[in-house]
Amino acid sequence: MRLNSDIRQLQISLNGTLGRNEERYSIKMKNAIAWSDLDVFVSNERKWFRNEKNLQILKNISGRAESGELFAVLGASGSGKTTLLNVLSGRNTDGYKIDGKVNVNGRVTKQNTLKFISGYVQQNDLFMDTFTVYEHLVFQVSTSIRLPFRVLMLYNSDCT
Repeated sequence: MRLNSDIRQLQISLNGTLGRNEERYSIKMKNAIAWSDLDVFVSNERKWFRNEKNLQILKNISGRAESGELFAVLGASGSGKTTLLNVLSGRNTDGYKIDGKVNVNGRVTKQNTLKFISGYVQQNDLFMDTFTVYEHLVFQVSTSIRLPFRVLMLYNSDCT
């Protein structure tokens, strides 16, 4: 099976170890996921927009996240944050048409392989309503873990 082979190869890349006859060789490397030119379409079966066969919900999204980093995706309601994370983790993508590339450690990775090697936490309920978004993120980082921090802002002009 090709899928099992892909998963095994990615496990080697992600775990940084190669097992053979009970010997293990450690490989020190920084794991990374990168995506480029992601376009996501959903079928317009209910004809929300009369002349459009498919509705584009993400357009030309690119980015990178590395191990050892705290990575946040920010955007308005309906801007595509959950859709992006679902595409990157290979989950809940039924009915989506996905164009673009997702690479794990420099290797092009298929959607059905991603769900076996990735996941994400959808929501952290600790929220301080007096903080700005930036202050809230700084607070979360300073009280939980010390990691480099990057933010991806998603902006959807249809949501303003």
